[in-house]
Order: sequence, then C-alpha cells, then structure tokens
Amino acid sequence: MEGLKMGDSDNYLMQKQMEMMIETSNKKITAELKELREGLIQLNDEVQELKRQLKNARAEAAETAPRPQYSQPAPQQSYSPPPQADPSIKRQPTRDQEMAQTSNRPKFTEFTEEEVSINSVFYAGRGGMGKKK
Repeated sequence: MEGLKMGDSDNYLMQKQMEMMIETSNKKITAELKELREGLIQLNDEVQELKRQLKNARAEAAETAPRPQYSQPAPQQSYSPPPQADPSIKRQPTRDQEMAQTSNRPKFTEFTEEEVSINSVFYAGRGGMGKKK
C-alpha cells in the first residue's frame, strides 16, 4: 500500500509542477502580447500623425505653389489658303521618289507567289530551305 501512496504523491507533484510551468508560460505569453498590442497602438498613432503631416504639407504646397495666370486669349488670325500652284510648272521629285526610281532593289509588291510560298521560306520537314533530300 505504501507503494501506491508513493506513486500517487509523485503523480500529484508532477501534475502541480506541470500546472506551474504552464501558468508561468501563459504569464510570459500574456506579457509579450500586451507589449505587442502597445507597440501596434503606438505605430498606428505614428502612422496617423504622419498622414496628418503629409496632408498639411500638401495643403501648404498647394497654397504656396504659383498658380497659372490666365491672360486674354490671343486674337485669332484669319487663315488664307496658299496660292494655287500653276499646273504648267513641274514639281521637283522628293528624295524618296528619287530613291525609288534609282534603286535596284525590288519593291515589296514585286514578288511572285512561288517566291513567297511557305515551303520556300520555312523548313517544315519536307524540303524548302532546309536539308536537301
């Protein structure tokens, strides 16, 4: 019977020790949470203060910024079309026109259908510009 009482007291002591450890841990966690809440409240207050300062700074900048002064609109000038060119006078060709006339390169529209076929441009595994069979 003594062994039974001894085992019960050991269990009781272990249970009390665990309860005390859990209670101590809970107190530490509660203290840390309280510190975190206070820190969050302080940060929130600082953010609100910074927002207020930014709003005031923007308002001051808007007040001190030079505002554009609108003057009277300029009088409208009447539009007269350019004089009509005499059809008997020949115009000089532009540089692009000269290049097009003297260039040996073919124009984009001078290709035949065979020259631009898909088989002659891309190798699709069946001949074309790829390997010769």
